[in-house]
Amino acid sequence: MSRTVHGVALLVVVAAGVALGATWVVCPVDCTYATVEEAVAAAAAGDTILVRSGTYVGDLWLRKGLDLRSEGDEPSVIEGRVYILGAGQVTLHGLTIRGGGLHLEDSSSVLVSDCIVEGPGGIIVRSSSAHLRSTIVRGADGHGVLVTLGSRVLLTGCTVVGSRQDGIHVAASMADLRDNEVHDSGGYGIWADGSATVAGQATLAALSGNAIGTLGGAARALDRDPPGAPVEVAVSPAGWTAGPIAVSWTAPADLSGIAAAWYTIGSVPTGPDDGVRTTGNPFVVTSPPEGHQTLHVWLEDRAGNRDERALAEITFRADRTPPTGEVSINGGARHVFSTEVSVRIEAEDRAGDGPGSGVAAVRLSNDGKTWSPWQAFAATQSWDLAQTGGSSAPGTKTVFVEIRDEAGNVGRISTQVVLVQSVASSEAVLCLAFTASGNRLAQGFPGGAIRLVDPLTGQEVRVLEGHTGGVHAVAFSPDGRVLASGSNDNTIRLWDLAGTRDPRVLRGHTGGVWSVAFAPDGKTVASGASDGSVRLWDVAMGRALRTLTGHAGSVRSVAFSPDGKLVASGGDDRSVNVWDVSTGRAKYTLTEHGGAVRSVAFSPDGKLIASVGLDGKVLLWDVASGKLARTLATRTVGLRAVAFAPDGRSVAAGTATGVVVVWDLATAQEQEVFEGHTAQINALVYAPDGRTLASGGADKVVRLWDVGP
Repeated sequence: MSRTVHGVALLVVVAAGVALGATWVVCPVDCTYATVEEAVAAAAAGDTILVRSGTYVGDLWLRKGLDLRSEGDEPSVIEGRVYILGAGQVTLHGLTIRGGGLHLEDSSSVLVSDCIVEGPGGIIVRSSSAHLRSTIVRGADGHGVLVTLGSRVLLTGCTVVGSRQDGIHVAASMADLRDNEVHDSGGYGIWADGSATVAGQATLAALSGNAIGTLGGAARALDRDPPGAPVEVAVSPAGWTAGPIAVSWTAPADLSGIAAAWYTIGSVPTGPDDGVRTTGNPFVVTSPPEGHQTLHVWLEDRAGNRDERALAEITFRADRTPPTGEVSINGGARHVFSTEVSVRIEAEDRAGDGPGSGVAAVRLSNDGKTWSPWQAFAATQSWDLAQTGGSSAPGTKTVFVEIRDEAGNVGRISTQVVLVQSVASSEAVLCLAFTASGNRLAQGFPGGAIRLVDPLTGQEVRVLEGHTGGVHAVAFSPDGRVLASGSNDNTIRLWDLAGTRDPRVLRGHTGGVWSVAFAPDGKTVASGASDGSVRLWDVAMGRALRTLTGHAGSVRSVAFSPDGKLVASGGDDRSVNVWDVSTGRAKYTLTEHGGAVRSVAFSPDGKLIASVGLDGKVLLWDVASGKLARTLATRTVGLRAVAFAPDGRSVAAGTATGVVVVWDLATAQEQEVFEGHTAQINALVYAPDGRTLASGGADKVVRLWDVGP
């Protein structure tokens, strides 16, 4: 009987009440279906599709059991890739697949008969069972026929030609090869990995057009000529090594294929057996001799032919001697005032009697067990004694240094140093001041207390209490007998450090006091407050001498010039005022800051004023002219403290992110960057000898940085 579906005549053969399938016809013109894809979409499993002569462009996807056959005197060409995915009982007969190749995956009982597969795709069989019969595969970019992932394939009477890689490549699968020919492969004619099963008979394999034998039981070599020299010989690692080396190579064309490699190190071989034989590729030399060495490699084929004159040479470098050296901290200092130190490494690397591979990397530790990451070697290292197995507790510290050479050998050296710890507190540090002798460091806190500590040991010496608000300013008199402090309680207190008298309280400000400074003669104290005024006080009498007005906001910082004739003040109104002490009048106002000014300082020679602010700028002003002399730096974060070194050669500033930066005034370049605080820095002060820079911040820590020569 007959029926029509979508305008195509279907012939249905019924046997025992079961439909055996329909036949569909595809042709370029005058057919209902002009493309194979349309016919495949319409057909049901078990149907036959006749593909008449012509060219059909586009990829084809087969997911059901169909029989596709060419019909006509001219080829039926599919330009694209043909995919057979998850299907069973699929037959391709007489088709030409051009360009994309044939791809089988998760399919069973696939028959490919009398087909031509040409172009870069080749045939790929994954997790499938198939029979490839009388089919030509040519010009594949990869393997001509790739059988992989547990597939089972029978190849009979096929020709595989011109594959860029192997002709037939079998991986973790089973292949039965009968009466096939493989020609002009860029790789092996036939290749099977260790987990593949390959059997067959009368299959002629060829490499670069030369027959190399038949596959059936064991291959029989037909080769009497020794192979040429190996090509692309490479040593791994390519640089210096302290361990084994791996030597890889690419085989030249040879009739029977390569079975083994021979090698010597140093001396040139004098005969075909004058060396070490190995079947590995790559092969490993476990203990190569030290130094620059030459390795000679020649090959042996499966017929046993070999010629030491057809060799390749490659050099390698071996070094198994660890580097040595010496290490010092902060230029050989015995004591440090911070966990942040500079480590100097003098290293040497030798291999036997000659130069070694050279020092390549370094890492450091404070306990010999916990190490910093390896980094490229540099003779000077910044190091934190509190990290990587260390602690911030005072005492003798051992710094371990491991230096690694290019070959991977590691040598260890060490040194010791005494750490004077940073001074930790329970509150944020708001202000700092050194005595003129440098033997005491004062700190002010939000709770109103003032602590005096020994900067060498970090031990607390005395606590001064009396303020009812946070202490934002402290300053020692030049003789160290009096400490002035300014507080949020609107008062200034003058503490008698030499005697037992109660502190003298100076009242007059109507806002919190942000800054205090002694005149060089110790007779006058200047103060700046949130009421916008600068006041000058008589220390002996405890009374106000003058009130200097001009700021439009809080005065955050005051400083006397070295000769005591001028006072500089910086405020939230973004200005720096310079006052004549004798008249109480502003000499000039400096207005280059783009944010509130948080700190000012005179240079030791009195020629410059440094100011910093929330705009991130460090500005240097010429005192004589009142002009901006230099913008030393612009940071991306606000600056809250500034201090000149006692020798006037550098200036330091503290940032809102906890970084202390020191600039060389001669070059205007950053001289040091100290990173140790975890919050903003509120105060900076140099010790009188210039060797120590103290910084205090919101992280409740005072750090003592060694900045001396």
